[in-house]
Amino acid sequence: MSGSKRKARAAEAEAELAAMTPEEALDSYQCTICLDVQRAPMETKCGHVFCSACITALISGATSPSEACCPVCRKACGANPKQARDHGKRRAMRVQCYCGSDIPLLDWREHSETCRAVAAKSEAEAAHVARPQNAPPAGP
Repeated sequence: MSGSKRKARAAEAEAELAAMTPEEALDSYQCTICLDVQRAPMETKCGHVFCSACITALISGATSPSEACCPVCRKACGANPKQARDHGKRRAMRVQCYCGSDIPLLDWREHSETCRAVAAKSEAEAAHVARPQNAPPAGP
């Protein structure tokens, strides 16, 4: 792939992620089998995308590869998934973390597990969810 095509894909990916939070980006590119960011994304015959390892395991675990069903739509997903059409774009995607770091989307899960800003945001959201805004504070 030429340098100009690579730059164009990176610019496209950047624009797409500009309005997304890290969580929204993760949800958009999440493997519905392992629930992590899709690694080496492969597209099934029905058009759904999963990690290469996840879909390969699903197909090899079927009675016969041609009988493997897509976990999203339950249609036959085919014995030979192909590389996702937007694989290059996915590799170029980066998200802005709450700590200010610019993180490759594929590394978000690892970063979020150790980032204090993500932990603080998660704790604040958990507290908000646990106690509705209009509810009185829990007392003794």
